[in-house]
Amino acid sequence: MSIITEMLQHAAETFPNEACGLVVTQGKKFRLIRAANLSPEPKVSFDLDPNAWLEVPDGEQVIGIYHSHPNGTPEPSMADLAACEASQLPWHIVSYPGGGYQLTQPSGYQAPYLERPYVYGVMDCYTMVQDWYSREYGICLPNFERGHVFDERGGDLYEKNFEANGFVRLIDAPLQIGDVLLMRVLFSHSNHSAIFVGGGMILHHAGGRLSSKDVYGGMWEKHTTHHLRHKSKF
Repeated sequence: MSIITEMLQHAAETFPNEACGLVVTQGKKFRLIRAANLSPEPKVSFDLDPNAWLEVPDGEQVIGIYHSHPNGTPEPSMADLAACEASQLPWHIVSYPGGGYQLTQPSGYQAPYLERPYVYGVMDCYTMVQDWYSREYGICLPNFERGHVFDERGGDLYEKNFEANGFVRLIDAPLQIGDVLLMRVLFSHSNHSAIFVGGGMILHHAGGRLSSKDVYGGMWEKHTTHHLRHKSKF
């Protein structure tokens, strides 16, 4: 049985949820390691259980990640392309019940700032800040372990980590391009971020929405808790 046939079989068994797993090799032999999909919305996205990586024995190498698109085509989504780049591994996508297959390779893809679909941990408010600082300023901000869904249990990662990553909190200072604004929306701690991009506008990615550029005022200003500036911008 080919690995594509095995992927489709896995997709059939998990339908209507997305199947996912690893492609591994030892010499010239290939096989799949199935993984649980930990996404809170498994019908439209996948979050590969990290325990699958522990199942790779010594002498075998992970050479790809696979997942399925239920009731869709095997065309990679914007989130797929971005996550493929982040993984630096080939991605194998199968569609079920259509039976299609497509291989996607890391190729330097960069998601546009605007109209990104929201996929927590792949395209969210923090990855927007990461992308902006990397592309505009050449500053690489680290990833943080933040679970599989943002909730109160995740703690206040923004407030706990901004100082250690080169940001300074400002009080009553005028905004300048590149400043980061932390916000508290329906939570007891800061759970959203935006970048001031000039002209009274912010760039951000709110949960459940496409990323957008909005006027900084109204609810966004009302819910702001912190005004941050990177130490390199003073």
